[in-house]
Amino acid sequence: MRGIIEINLKNLTDNVNYFKKNLPSGARLAAVVKADAYGHGAAEVVKAIRENVDYFVTASAEEAEEVRELTKKPVLCLAALSENEATRCVLKGIEISVSSEADVRMLAAISERTGVCACVHICVDTGMNRMGIKGEKAAYKLINSVFSCKNLSIKGVYSHFFDCSDREKTSEQFAAFCRVAKFVPQNAIRHIAATEGFFDKNYVFDMVRIGIGLYGYEEKEAKREAENLKPVMSLKSYVARVAKIKKGETVGYGGRFEATEDCYVVTISAGYGDGVPRSFTGGNVLIGGKKRKIVGNICMDFCFALADKNVKVGDEVVFFGRQSGEILTAEDMADACGTISYEILTGVKRYEKVYIGQTRK
Repeated sequence: MRGIIEINLKNLTDNVNYFKKNLPSGARLAAVVKADAYGHGAAEVVKAIRENVDYFVTASAEEAEEVRELTKKPVLCLAALSENEATRCVLKGIEISVSSEADVRMLAAISERTGVCACVHICVDTGMNRMGIKGEKAAYKLINSVFSCKNLSIKGVYSHFFDCSDREKTSEQFAAFCRVAKFVPQNAIRHIAATEGFFDKNYVFDMVRIGIGLYGYEEKEAKREAENLKPVMSLKSYVARVAKIKKGETVGYGGRFEATEDCYVVTISAGYGDGVPRSFTGGNVLIGGKKRKIVGNICMDFCFALADKNVKVGDEVVFFGRQSGEILTAEDMADACGTISYEILTGVKRYEKVYIGQTRK
């Protein structure tokens, strides 16, 4: 075995319970399980938390359909859908995001043809300029278009903060969202806050969409509550070779690392084909309870680290996780690579996922 992706389901449920405990009274909790639950395995994540959340959120029809097979809880698909994808979602009771008059016309036709009511959430662009209807008048017109269709039902209205660290911009987005949210029915769910927005209760409204927070992390810029969250994923591999390198010898493609003195270098069975970025050179892993520096160019299937004579073939290597009291996180790897924890977590692959911590329901 080259390595494992270890998923701690107890940490996952502890994170869910933390968010539930701190929600304002009456607010719903939506679990974002897009991108295979941020690399953690959507099926197992949904099974572990489906009794404790109110909604599931996905980013594609295929993801939504997978979740629908596992739970009767509401499922919201955020993607722009083709007619075929939208038809499948309508027939399976999956709620759909709409951003334009074209979306409404397509869903109205599908509902007319199938005889099944399409449940929609109005996506509002409040400044991120990614998806959604932009401007109060345009949003009002879109909402009225939905009202005019007898087989369409507005289940919610939502937007997305793009930088909660900027309080002025966040306040402006929130105000823009409120101006549109007043047009939807009183029983529609209003939601704009994700993990970072959750920590300001003024922004939670009727529901909060928790993504990265479920898996134990916050936005890189926000450290307010990180100590209350538990990383769920660990990435582990093994030492495949231990070599004594003489001064002046090089290691790996391009000879990027040249020994300035005699040293021990280990080959680790993990590379960019497994989700270890090439930019991770210079970062740290744990071997024998100690931090070891990655050296040389990272290969598709292997990478190299400085070690000592006590390291043996078969020793565990932790890229992020815990070993002998030492801890490295996906954020540590992200910092070394100049990226964010989201990219690290969703990038791991090839290794078997091993689930620990509790029995899945």
